[in-house]
Amino acid sequence: MARLLTSGFKFIWGIQTPEQLPEFFQKAEHQLPFIVFSGKSNSGKSTLINALTNHKGLARSSKTPGRTQQINLFTGELQLKTAQIQKKKILLADLPGYGYAKVPEKLKKNWGVLISSFFEGLPENTLNFITVDGRRGLDHLDLQLIEQFQYLNLPYCVVFTKADRLKTAKEKSKTKEHIKAFTDSTGAPAFQSPTELDKIKNLIITHSFGNET
Repeated sequence: MARLLTSGFKFIWGIQTPEQLPEFFQKAEHQLPFIVFSGKSNSGKSTLINALTNHKGLARSSKTPGRTQQINLFTGELQLKTAQIQKKKILLADLPGYGYAKVPEKLKKNWGVLISSFFEGLPENTLNFITVDGRRGLDHLDLQLIEQFQYLNLPYCVVFTKADRLKTAKEKSKTKEHIKAFTDSTGAPAFQSPTELDKIKNLIITHSFGNET
């Protein structure tokens, strides 16, 4: 069974305005396998990134929503251990969280333009993760993002986070209902985190290594 290890992940660049995007899309790093993380503020996005990269402080996780205020880009190496060790450098993007009411309207609008322009420039083989608090399910902002991915023909999946905080049978059942409703309506993959991190890693393996595995 393949085992995925991660190493050397580091911040390389922050994108704050749409005017910076052409320079980014011309960079050599843009040709690497690309994984993008989006989600509402306080949806567990940073925690997921840190868990997948085994780097606790890589993405800034905070109890204060709206802390990520630019597109943060990271590079690192995946090491796939099978009969031999295969290595692959990849690029990650951590996008500003959306839906936080206390962010000034002007900043929200600027983020919206930046993120829409960013998505429009992505290659179709980019893997997009949307983080959703599993206790609450998808709302209209998450659905708008999914519609944008569908329109741009970008592959995506949803990670229902904070599964470890589901304490009662009722809460767990409700989260399963959220997942079923999403997969039934879209046909896209869905996972729970942190309980299904291995499944998420397998998707990253398939995306990053392709037929090399």
